[in-house]
Order: sequence, then C-alpha cells, then structure tokens
Amino acid sequence: MAITAPLTLARVVVIALYVVILPVSFRWLIPSLSSTAKKLAIITLAAQALVVAIALYGAGTDTYFLRLFHIHREESITTAVAGLQLALIGELALLTACCGQGRPAWSRLHMAGLGLLFFFLAWDELFMLHEYMGLEHWELAYAVLGLLVVALTTLVMVRSPRHTWIWYICLLTGLAITAVGALLIEQLRFMRVCGELGLVHHYTFLDRDICLTYLIEEPMEMLGVWLMLVATLGLLSIVVAQPKLPLRALLYVLPIVSFLAIISIRNPSVEAVQRRIQADSADVTFESGIQLYGSQMERGPDETDLQVVLWLSASPFRYHGLGYSIHLIDPISATSYSSENVFVTVSGKRIRGPWYLPVYRQFRQLGVPAQVPRNRAFLVVLSMWREAGDEYVLQRIVSSDHKLLSDSQVVLGEVVLPRGRAAYAFSPLAGFDNAITLGAVDLPAQARPGDTLSITFSWRAEQVVTEDYVQFLHFGNEKTGEWWVYDSPPLGARLPSRLWYSGLADFETWEIPLPADLAPGRYLVFTGLYRASDLERLEARDAGGGQFLDARVPLGAMILERG
Repeated sequence: MAITAPLTLARVVVIALYVVILPVSFRWLIPSLSSTAKKLAIITLAAQALVVAIALYGAGTDTYFLRLFHIHREESITTAVAGLQLALIGELALLTACCGQGRPAWSRLHMAGLGLLFFFLAWDELFMLHEYMGLEHWELAYAVLGLLVVALTTLVMVRSPRHTWIWYICLLTGLAITAVGALLIEQLRFMRVCGELGLVHHYTFLDRDICLTYLIEEPMEMLGVWLMLVATLGLLSIVVAQPKLPLRALLYVLPIVSFLAIISIRNPSVEAVQRRIQADSADVTFESGIQLYGSQMERGPDETDLQVVLWLSASPFRYHGLGYSIHLIDPISATSYSSENVFVTVSGKRIRGPWYLPVYRQFRQLGVPAQVPRNRAFLVVLSMWREAGDEYVLQRIVSSDHKLLSDSQVVLGEVVLPRGRAAYAFSPLAGFDNAITLGAVDLPAQARPGDTLSITFSWRAEQVVTEDYVQFLHFGNEKTGEWWVYDSPPLGARLPSRLWYSGLADFETWEIPLPADLAPGRYLVFTGLYRASDLERLEARDAGGGQFLDARVPLGAMILERG
C-alpha cells in the first residue's frame, strides 16, 4: 500500500525510537545514577525532547518560530542543544578523569581522550568543520575514528570491574545509534530512495520536494548522544558516589555556562552580518526592533525599473503586518516620482543575524514611469510601517548611520537615470585629468551690470565620476585688475558630479546675476573645476594636449557696458 503521509511516517519512526529506548533507560540506567546526575540526565532529555517535538510537528510549515527549531538547518536552537550535549559529555568525561584518582591510569587516560574527542565533536556540530574544510570523504574518516573509539572502549571495559560494564555498554550503544543516524541514514537522501521509502514531502514555501530522512536522522543522533551522556554520568557516579556541594553545584553550572558560551560564540555581530550579505552596509534600527543591515540598488536592463534589495530583520514574532515603502524622490522638489508599498516576506533567502534572529532578503522592482526626468539625481528612500486594523503606522527610526529625511524615512542611496549621449554637436574645448570634457562655450559679447547672464555649458564624462566637483567662472577687469567670481556645480544641483556615469553627455544653462555695482569695462572670462573636498583645481588641457595656465580655461572676453 502506498504511503501518502511522509511526515506522519517520519514522526512515527522517531516516536518509536524514544518509546523503545527511554523505558529501558529509566528501568536500568537512570536509577543507578547519583541524585545530581539523575536530575542532569532528565533535564537534558527534556530539553532534547522539547526541541525535537517542536521541529517534528513544525516540519513542512514556514513560520519564524518553527524555523528557529529547524531540525536539520544549521545555526538553529536545535543545533545549539545538540552541541550543548556533546560539550557536556566532554566536560563530564574530563571531570571523571580528574576525580578518579584511585582508578588505573589507562582508564583515566581513556576518559580524558573521550573528553577531548567530544569537545571536538561539539565544535564540529556548531561550526560544520567537515563542510567548511572541504573534506570529501569525511564520512570515512569519522567511521574510522568511531571504530577506534569502539575498540578502545571495549578494551577498557573488559579490563574494568563488571559493575561498570553497563555504562560502557550504554556508551557503545549510544555511539552505534548516533553512527546509524549520521552515517547510514544520511546516505539515504537520494530522491529515488526517498521515493521508495515514502519520505518525499513537498514544501510549499520552497516549491520543491524534500527528502525527510533528516527528520529521522537528527533525532536518532541526538538520542544516541543522550545515551552517551547518561553513560558518562554513570561513570562519574561510580567515581564520586555522593558528590559534595561544590561538585554538585559544578554539575548544574556546567550546562548553563556551556549554553551561554555556545550562543555567544554562534552570535554574529552586525559587522559580520554586513560582510556576509555582500551589500552596501547599513546599520539602521527602527522601533519594535526592526533592523536594516544592508541594501543594493541597480537599474533594470531597459532603464524602466529600479531593482532594490533589502536585508531586514525584526524581533521575534514581529513580522505580522510588517511592511515597507520605497520611494524615488527628487531631492530638490521633494517630489515622489515612483513608490512601492509591500509587506515583508519571510519565505525567501535568509541568513542568521545576532541572537539567532533571521535576516531576510527583500527584493522589489520599483517601476520608473516614462515621464521621470533623466540625468537627474534621485534619492531612494525607505520607510517601515505596520498594519494596525485599517491604519498603517509608520515605524520611527531609533538610530541610523544613513541620512534621514524624517524620523521615519531613511535614504538608502542616490541613483541617476541615464539619458544617453546627446544628439547635439559636441566640440571639445578642454579636457580635465579625470576624463571629463568641457564643450565649446558661446560667451555673450556684452552685458550690463545687474543683468542676468545666460551661458550654456556642455559636458561629457568618459568614465564614472565619484567625487563632487565645483565649476568656477572668473571675470577679470583688464583695466582695474579686479576679479569677480561665480561658482556652481557643472550641471547644477540636479546632477552632482559624484553621480556622473561613463558616457554621460549633457548641458546646463547658467543664469548668472551680475552685481549692479560691477565696474564697466572689458572682462576676460575663465572657467575650470575644483574638488569640493579640498578646493584643489583639476588640471585642464586644450584639444591638442597643451596645459592651461593655473588650470583655467579661457572662454574669451566680454564687454560690460555702463548701465
């Protein structure tokens, strides 16, 4: 008969494992432990059973809470509990070796070796060493190591008093169960085999079939590790039948210290998360614990949309009703030319953030209407909100390393929508060292003080520009030697040079108000560029490569008539 409930089958197998092993343990093993060891065994079993139950009955669903207890996903609470058990075995084994002064040296050496081995296994469990080290045949290496442990443990057992054999047998049994889960069932994950076993489950939120052998493998490993923990507690109970208060306190403190150490070691910093997401880093905190770690922005291939990626995290259980808005805003007029309002999604790509909080990748395409001006700087602005009944409550920004437009709007960055090369004729007048070229300028022949002088400048960029430059105009009176200066960004405030792209070609008409008290006469006019950061001029050259004196490009002469 075909099995139509793979999740049910996996749960039944796991429950059967516990039903078989736990009654035997509580009948023959737990009663022989010291009172302190007995409590420790029960507490660790309860913690293990809790996370396994949550993981088993949450499998196939996609909620934040159940992801924390995912039974096979690394960097989960389940992984922390598994690592805790392994670390605790290592600590108890070393403690047994230290307290067993009356036992043979080879027995104490065996326990010390087990302690170091289990510390390594805890390290591997928590940090996936065999995966990150790229070991191709790690299963074989672990199998050989396990056989060596079995051989040494068996040798120690046969040379030990018979009343200790039950604990060595328990240790070997736990090792065998763990090995079956980690090495044997691990190999049954091929989809064909899973299909024959009836363990293929379709995850709706992933939209793909997953083999559920991990639902059996991981609980089997954890149950085997618990048996080895009980065995270690039994050997410690033989060495110290009635532990005194300091030792009893130490046995209770060890799990707490181990757990705190594990979650601290596994807890990435904000900087670690920012490095991992490989995006433009951000450290923006909204109220309710909402955190922005980074963002990315790219223009679509046809320039009709802007692709925005966010990396967001929120406090536990705070995703319900949480949404965000992205606006494309003109910084000069404060006009919003395009916007998207969307709820946060928690079913896509994610990484683990500080304190096990997942950081979710949010992807949106912000449409750019055809009427949006080109070659103009725009701000990409983010705001967070929460649905509350019929209202959408904006989330206040608590702290930010980015510029804010308001207490609920953060500027993710600046973008410019290219226009392409201009159709008008471009006659180079001067080139600057940063591959910026100034076109020919028609300077009015005459003007009057108090008039508005109109001059059109055309520019071309042959490479990406990342700095802010200021263009200057110098008016020098030939008769008096006096100078009048006027400065402005080359293309005005609409497009700062830090956003110029390779291939930009554009012009800007300056409307220059001449002072009413400017002395009449013949003026020589020069222009050029300087860096806004340090006021240093950029070297300028003519079309033939000759260098202009004082990095000033001569535009010609203008007569200022009497008013």
